[in-house]
Amino acid sequence: FFFLKQKTAYELMPSLVGSEIDKRQQKVPELPPKERLLSLGFKEEDLHDLTLFEPKGCSHCKGGFSGRFALLETLPVTEPIKRIILEGGSALQIKEQAIKEGMLTLRRCGILNVMRGKTSLGEVLRVTMGD
Repeated sequence: FFFLKQKTAYELMPSLVGSEIDKRQQKVPELPPKERLLSLGFKEEDLHDLTLFEPKGCSHCKGGFSGRFALLETLPVTEPIKRIILEGGSALQIKEQAIKEGMLTLRRCGILNVMRGKTSLGEVLRVTMGD
């Protein structure tokens, strides 16, 4: 739902992923092929020195995750996006314009957290759709 009369409007799409315990995560022994990573939403520049981790699990956590945190996709409703909405444009048109304007999708937000070692790629793929 969009509020188009306000000066600034946002659409927020949250999703929860497991947060890993730093001491208990283990390095993924072999990365997926480059083409697979790119198809999942990684960018070429993300692949340099990429290290992925997966949950190890222990008696203190559930499957290697110590809690949850939110991935957020925030859509500022700018003038171009407002125009698309008012003209009856599709969700795909809105998304394409938002990405052009720098919006991070849920998948991209998740991938950035994977690269920071905060969660696993499997967890991000479980809760997000491809871009």
